[in-house]
Amino acid sequence: TVSARKTAKCSGPGASAPLAWRGFRTLIVVASREESSDVRSFAFAAEDGSPLPPSLPGQHIVVRVRPNPDAPAITRNYSLCGLPGSPNYRIGVKNEHGLASGYLHQSIRAGRHVEVSAPRGSFTLADGATPVVLISAGVGVTPMLAMLHAVAARDAVAPRRVWWLHSARDRTHHSFAQEADRLLVALPASHRCVAYSRPTPADILGRDFD
Repeated sequence: TVSARKTAKCSGPGASAPLAWRGFRTLIVVASREESSDVRSFAFAAEDGSPLPPSLPGQHIVVRVRPNPDAPAITRNYSLCGLPGSPNYRIGVKNEHGLASGYLHQSIRAGRHVEVSAPRGSFTLADGATPVVLISAGVGVTPMLAMLHAVAARDAVAPRRVWWLHSARDRTHHSFAQEADRLLVALPASHRCVAYSRPTPADILGRDFD
């Protein structure tokens, strides 16, 4: 993912869409679920139920939390991993057992409120019908998943060949595996290659990984 950030074709030379709002906005958590043994997803929505401003596939948001009410708030950047243009925002957070990730995993569930920035960043998928290669490892899958969602949503209008290359430790650490597979199966010109660095005896070659 790091290499892709340096070379990805953006929507324009150094282009970044204008921010939908400045600073932080309080959103409500409407869903939270385990995506693998160490990654949990969080979906945020507006408190009044109105759709959130659309994001571009590959953008990220800044999340501000206060694990200790007597200490300053802390901020972290998280890539959006849902369908761009959906009314909610979704992120995937790996539990690094740090202040932010540990607090999100342990304490934040549906119904809680979190301060969130507007989507930002120029690491976005370009429009068009050119082939797309999406390469990621571990939780680095999140911006690629948003791009895959975007390609799938536009396939009927602008079909593209897609190569999905992902590496995980094993099946229990393979985040969003079923979701990515559903999208790839629906794309007639898609190619999938998943590598496991430490497959377990329960991981099946040709089914779970390639």
